[in-house]
Amino acid sequence: MTSRRSTARSRDIGQELLAIREKAGFDGVGLADRLGWDQSKVSRIEGGKQAIDEVDLIHWLSSCGVKGARLRKLVDHNREATKETWVLPYGPGSADSRNVVAEEREAKAITTYNCVLIPGLLQTPEYARAIARVFHDDEEVVEKLVALRTKRQEVLRGEKAPKVTFFVEEAVLRKCIGSPQVMHDQLMHLMFMADWKNVCLRVIPEDAGAHMAGDGAFVLIERRDKRWVAYVNTRATTVILEADDHIASYEETIKGLERLALDAGESRRFIAELAGGQDRRREAPDDRPGDLA
Repeated sequence: MTSRRSTARSRDIGQELLAIREKAGFDGVGLADRLGWDQSKVSRIEGGKQAIDEVDLIHWLSSCGVKGARLRKLVDHNREATKETWVLPYGPGSADSRNVVAEEREAKAITTYNCVLIPGLLQTPEYARAIARVFHDDEEVVEKLVALRTKRQEVLRGEKAPKVTFFVEEAVLRKCIGSPQVMHDQLMHLMFMADWKNVCLRVIPEDAGAHMAGDGAFVLIERRDKRWVAYVNTRATTVILEADDHIASYEETIKGLERLALDAGESRRFIAELAGGQDRRREAPDDRPGDLA
């Protein structure tokens, strides 16, 4: 086998091959025996620690009963596996969401910058539900999205939980999503999460001025295998970046954010003040004028 550096795309292929093997009824040892490989090779490929060349891929797929259009699609996908930029459709259940979850589970450290919404890993179910309802009328779809978001947040717990730093613009915290009650509860949740030893929440004040992250939100992941991955979401796509120059650019951006943001203690106090303001809003009577039309 040709040895190649693991990429997000090759790791995604590994997860697909794992699902294909299990559907075919093989355990790792059984498939390795059928292919004439050591079982550790199967494990490394499925775990994304080793890329797979085309001959081995076709052998694997054929042994598991995959043929025709699906085989050709996976072979084509694998031919792109060495590329360090990957553009794929954005949306729940798509390859981008599966990939993000898989990368977060292997993360040693995660840094996010958010300029529109509360980071997904910190959203309450009610906040996430209010966002989902903007895009979906079907309550079943909404609840599925909320459940997926809640499940994803489990990465923050456990012995292997990554160190996560969240940079959030002040305007995000002031924007009332859902209702004053929903926003109050969200801010209180941020204060609770900010006390976790593996969570660092830093607010970028409105008077911080222009900065290098002004072109949009991003996520930078340092994996436990020392690989780095950056994610940028647009309305329709997720762009995954792994090239050294791209990673270096985001690291430089983060250094700039560190200089501008309030420190962790100042950020907690600031959020507490905002939560107090939401308290007053939700307790105030509705004194808005009626419809005069």
